[in-house]
Amino acid sequence: MSSPGDRSNQGKDATASALARVPVLFAIWLVSVTFVFVPLAWLATNWIADPVDSSAAGVAGDPFFAIALGAVVGSWTIVAPLTMTGWADRHVWMRRHGCRNLSPGEHSRLDPLWQDVFVRARIHPDAYLLRMSDQPVQNAFAVGDGVITLDRGILEMDDVDLKAIIGHELGHHVRRHTQINGLALWFGAPARMLYGLLLFLVFGLIRLAGFLSGCSWALIALLLAFLVAVPAIALFLLLGIAQLLIRLLDRRAEFEADRYSASLGYRTEMVNALTELREIYGDPEPNKPWSPARLGSTHPPFADRIEALG
Repeated sequence: MSSPGDRSNQGKDATASALARVPVLFAIWLVSVTFVFVPLAWLATNWIADPVDSSAAGVAGDPFFAIALGAVVGSWTIVAPLTMTGWADRHVWMRRHGCRNLSPGEHSRLDPLWQDVFVRARIHPDAYLLRMSDQPVQNAFAVGDGVITLDRGILEMDDVDLKAIIGHELGHHVRRHTQINGLALWFGAPARMLYGLLLFLVFGLIRLAGFLSGCSWALIALLLAFLVAVPAIALFLLLGIAQLLIRLLDRRAEFEADRYSASLGYRTEMVNALTELREIYGDPEPNKPWSPARLGSTHPPFADRIEALG
């Protein structure tokens, strides 16, 4: 066990579903580099290296181009691990998800449960942070490097089932699911921002064409909209495929987190918690395994998870 307050030893051990995300992570990184950073490096080369004769710069063989591309991509890639630190937990992930500190009443109830889970996991409880969300739903989630958050609605569960839920969320951290997902968000952010910008330009140009009185100007605006739509469609397809793969791996990760909680001695409690959640939220229709809702879901059906736990 780590010393009190020490978050350096969090018992993390990547498993198959986390490692399977690495090629997808690289693909997302490559999409952002190709569609965002290569054009940015080309522009920087033209503007900085030779502002008078832009035709002489900005080619792949130009050393300025390689330096600009390497500097931008290298800096962006090196900074990525900082999103998986305690600082990012406090200042990024907790704010992004609306996490807050526990009230005295919540602390008095949840601290003994938290202690029991971490004693069984042989990890010091100070290695992770327990936070609350004011969402009324019965849910919990793990984010960042070490934050476990309970939505307010889940406090309606019995204490023994809450321990299983905490063990499940701890499993996401221990198996490094949250770290890989955080990196996927970081590496995909430039491509998603560019896609949003391109989509805005496409619809803006189409609306502009409707306001233009001259037929030739309207055709020019529509042609520009078409040219901008081509990379937007490519980004949509590439990011969409990556998202579907991540969702598939997310569903596998839920089974791993369930098994981790069961390995701590909460198998029966985990089944009880999943049964209760199934009664509240239901399951997708079993005869529609390839529906968009199921393919886009981060969680497998409760029935499958209960069956996997035996």
